[in-house]
Amino acid sequence: MNSQSADDLFGRVFPGEKWTIEFTPTVEQSDAMTKHAQSHAQSDAELETFLKMFGILPSESFFNPNARDAWARNPAGVDRTVTCRRGHLWSENTYRTPDGGRYCRACKRYTNSLRNEKKRAAA
Repeated sequence: MNSQSADDLFGRVFPGEKWTIEFTPTVEQSDAMTKHAQSHAQSDAELETFLKMFGILPSESFFNPNARDAWARNPAGVDRTVTCRRGHLWSENTYRTPDGGRYCRACKRYTNSLRNEKKRAAA
């Protein structure tokens, strides 16, 4: 038995996102979508999940108030982390490019030294 909910299927594609269904199909639309789902479903549980995703069957969505809208972009200029990938503090090592990009000066020094070593070794 498959106990996977529509939330789980959506969550695999859009992790951490929320979704809502605000579509009320007519009888003809409901019949057509049900037939379409029946032609593609490989089990009764999968058919039930399809119908919940189409909004034909009622489903309980676990609302996450902290989830952002699925199609919303990240707010510009918001720093979400305190450190870079290698653990250097952004507050001490941040370099901003004219186009708004953010780089770590300590990591840049390290990658530059590696590049210079390769150049010296090749020469």
